[in-house]
Amino acid sequence: MDTVKLTPRLQCVADCIEECSLLADVGTDHAYIPIYAVQKGIAKNAIAGDVVKGPLKIAEANIKAHGLEDKITTRLANGLESAKGADVIVIAGMGGKLICTILQENDETAKNADYMVIQPMTCSFELRRFLHNNKYKIIDEKLAREEDKIYSIMVVGKGEENFDDEFYYHVGKKLFENRDPLLSRYIRMRAEVIKKQFMGMKASENPQLHTKAAYLEKMYKRFIKEADDYDKGC
Repeated sequence: MDTVKLTPRLQCVADCIEECSLLADVGTDHAYIPIYAVQKGIAKNAIAGDVVKGPLKIAEANIKAHGLEDKITTRLANGLESAKGADVIVIAGMGGKLICTILQENDETAKNADYMVIQPMTCSFELRRFLHNNKYKIIDEKLAREEDKIYSIMVVGKGEENFDDEFYYHVGKKLFENRDPLLSRYIRMRAEVIKKQFMGMKASENPQLHTKAAYLEKMYKRFIKEADDYDKGC
């Protein structure tokens, strides 16, 4: 059976996984990550977990089609309930706030793992802040481009860490340390989102929104400066 083909986003997630005994993919959907990891010998065994029966049935069919029923177990469970006993946990393709909730509801399972690979679709600022407030550290971070979108993939472990500059909660510090080739584009895309937000607030008659708009406009200028400085250093 041919190795399952991953999208650029999922390939980046898979590339962050090192050899392990038991991999758990939370919200597995089609079970592509567990199948790939077992096929490549990255994981000896894997768990494909999901809270919804429909996706889990698709996962089971894909696992069977690749002849991996003896290596990959499916679990119908909420959040990290499916990941108990895993030494590596993947949480990919969910909103950042939902990921925070999942970690908060089962902190013990998360911290019993050697590390997690987390890929938020939204709210990366809130996620990074949550991780630091709950005794996690960001070990590594990479970017993946898929069509017109750029995604952040974080490798997270237990430990103490904080950023003394709030900007790095918006754009991960490890991305700068790694000189990620997509970083400038990523910063500028994030800046455009902020620009739309503060421009809309400026048009409002609510003075409280004007105060927030001033803060966001200042942040926008910081984003542009960081992108320009990064480009000059390349």
